[in-house]
Amino acid sequence: DEISVTGTMLRFTPSVVYSISAKKWSPYAKFGLTFGVGQITEEWNSLRSETYDQESYIDEFSSVEEFSGSVSIGFNSTLGVKVPLTNRISLFGEASITNLSFAPNESETTSYIDNGEDRLNELSTYDAKTEYFDEYERKVSNDNEARTKLKQPYAFSSLAFNIGINFNLGK
Repeated sequence: DEISVTGTMLRFTPSVVYSISAKKWSPYAKFGLTFGVGQITEEWNSLRSETYDQESYIDEFSSVEEFSGSVSIGFNSTLGVKVPLTNRISLFGEASITNLSFAPNESETTSYIDNGEDRLNELSTYDAKTEYFDEYERKVSNDNEARTKLKQPYAFSSLAFNIGINFNLGK
């Protein structure tokens, strides 16, 4: 079995910047909230070979499930320094930490291949869709309704180091 999980997150981070201006270098700090909208894709591939009564059988299966539907809120902190090269150009270097997690509200199976045949249309709503809640009560399953599960947060935190050039377009 092979399972691959990938995720993407579009983030918006409004920040407050504290800086100290100096001639040779200017340290600064940025602090702010981070808002993100994400998606997670889980791909599952399975290949099994079995032998019964001296005959070999190969069973091949793959599926793709997409997780989405929630807005994440976290924090961002950045420490950096700017070094002026001219009146309008400076170099900067910074270290940034983002603390953010993503707990999807729903998931849906978007591909289901069994032994080379597409069987996605054969899945019931219960087998193809899942809704995630902070709390829920277990209930009798119904093939025409999405299954329910508890929310599970996925980490989208990061540590980043940036180096770049800053162009001052004003006076």
